[in-house]
Amino acid sequence: MGAHDGPEHIVSQLAEEVEELKAEFPVTDDETFLRAGLELADVVIYSAMLANRMGIDLEAYVKLKTSQNERRFPADLFTDGDFQTIYMARKKELGERA
Repeated sequence: MGAHDGPEHIVSQLAEEVEELKAEFPVTDDETFLRAGLELADVVIYSAMLANRMGIDLEAYVKLKTSQNERRFPADLFTDGDFQTIYMARKKELGERA
């Protein structure tokens, strides 16, 4: 395995793609919407590459994380009101760092 296909290199590329995605915000028109979508696709591709390189069953971990999040942040708490306010209150209730 070469230096350019190891996990550390993939993580660096992933971080770069996240920064490129971040630079597209705020999305104000069709052009930035398109660029943001393409950058998001890059983030997904590099994430899948990293999981593959590390032997991580990404689908299984997404299901696990989704299940954990559903227990931590039940949907019925988020049906009304400002999501960010309720989310931060729930994190505080659980004693988690914001």
